[in-house]
Amino acid sequence: MAHRLNYTLGPLPWSEERLRQAYFKSFTATRKAIQELPGFQVHRDLLTLQLSLNIFRDAVTDLMKSIDLFHGHSQESSFWTRPERQRFEQHVIMVQRGIFSAVTSAMALFAYSRIICDRLKLGEYRDRFSAEFDKSEEHQFIYHLRNCICHVSVIEVGWQCRISYITGERSTRFLLEPQLLFEYRKWDKLSRTFIKRHPEGIDAKELFEKYRTRVDNFYEWVFTEITRLSEPNLSEYRQYERILNRFDVKSWWNVILKQQVIGKRDPYAYLERYLTKAELDEVLALPMRSKEQVDRIIEIVDEYGACDDDLKATVYSAFGVSSR
Repeated sequence: MAHRLNYTLGPLPWSEERLRQAYFKSFTATRKAIQELPGFQVHRDLLTLQLSLNIFRDAVTDLMKSIDLFHGHSQESSFWTRPERQRFEQHVIMVQRGIFSAVTSAMALFAYSRIICDRLKLGEYRDRFSAEFDKSEEHQFIYHLRNCICHVSVIEVGWQCRISYITGERSTRFLLEPQLLFEYRKWDKLSRTFIKRHPEGIDAKELFEKYRTRVDNFYEWVFTEITRLSEPNLSEYRQYERILNRFDVKSWWNVILKQQVIGKRDPYAYLERYLTKAELDEVLALPMRSKEQVDRIIEIVDEYGACDDDLKATVYSAFGVSSR
């Protein structure tokens, strides 16, 4: 692991005491100083990539929820009446918006990942991407659909409800219809073939559920490979960042507990802000105001290991527990 010699905080490795001195002199300057490490850029790239992937996943999830919501309301006879037309049309727009968000976020994700993987010199990325997506009819359709709705025209999606004569069960689909799709002239061979494979229309829910699985599988490999190639620089940066996070948390809790809680407020009244319902139930099942109970609260909340003996004594005092 090659390093430069003129880091702001001095030669590596940095001790926790060296970081503490720098942090309490200027925490903002210290944050900036550790970003000189080569692992910082990789760390930031991974955060950007994860955010982009999460936006795509959420867009697909929202689309699925919109379709399911329409299906749920379609069971109501009033949903199909004239007075409910505005609500009906709003649900259709929600599905339309979901498709727009899914295709645009998918292509944005691939654009970000290509830039990041080229910068990190992830040599296999382009070959893997080509093998997984470039020859995929499904991907090429989504790629060209994005170009169409972003640069030419929004393609309307049609709804279809069916009732089984055997079970009486109602099903709902939103379809991208070939006749409307072919009004766009710039489909490539693969995407055109994909459209022709679905003469009744392309089921939006089925399309994006399958596509999300394909994207998830591909990016599982991308994250694993970037992390592997970036070690030990990535772990080194994250180690120092975690130490600074610990200083942040300890300073914040000391101020809150000493200035706003001890002798003024009962911390039990605020636990639901920091614990999930399951965690809260677990904590309240322990003896009230006992060290066992407070230690469990600390264990749950203290994700950076900030609670040293001094801070723990302050927490005990806040909860009215003897530290003996």
